[in-house]
Amino acid sequence: MDAETGAMIVDESTLTDVTGTTAAIVVDLRTYNATGRFTGPTDSLAIHGVATHLIPPGGFGYDLTHLRPLVMENASRAIHNGAQLRGVTSSCWLWSTNSGW
Repeated sequence: MDAETGAMIVDESTLTDVTGTTAAIVVDLRTYNATGRFTGPTDSLAIHGVATHLIPPGGFGYDLTHLRPLVMENASRAIHNGAQLRGVTSSCWLWSTNSGW
């Protein structure tokens, strides 16, 4: 997460209630047995088998035990006993320094 985004972790098993200017990003190295190495002329990290999940603000979360995204209807209301997040938006930025993109 960036400096303007936060989330709650409930019972050390569920990431929920993302709030702020962007989404939470979960990088899962276990599900697909990720491997990586430094390679190429600039010794860049090449990685294979990584699952990434963007968890936006609102009724979404991530199950940290079973490594899967969650759609949780009324998640904020259930956890904060009536507190709701309004007017929160998220963005996804993709970029590359590779001129071939």
